[in-house]
Amino acid sequence: MSIMRWQILGLSLCFVLCVQSTYADEIIFKNGDRLTGKIEQLVEGKLVFKSDVAGTVTVDISNIQTLSSDAEIKIHLKDGTVLNQKVTKAGPDRFAVEGTDTVKAQGI
Repeated sequence: MSIMRWQILGLSLCFVLCVQSTYADEIIFKNGDRLTGKIEQLVEGKLVFKSDVAGTVTVDISNIQTLSSDAEIKIHLKDGTVLNQKVTKAGPDRFAVEGTDTVKAQGI
């Protein structure tokens, strides 16, 4: 294979890896650590999270500063409401639930 083909292959691989890493759910813990992967669900104060690095873990939300998802997730709120929406970061101890028209801040 020529040098040019190896360079193109290398750049293509870097591009794919960069794109994949930017499309992941993310948890930011109160101690500053970050974990990327896939949020499975948020129920009764526990977040179930699947990561390539850590496997499937259950995290108490009291340890989470904020979180975000790249797709809709199932969220069970304290009042019994169940949402199936995307979430975004919204400051310390909060996250935002995206609706069709508005974004509502929710406490963690």
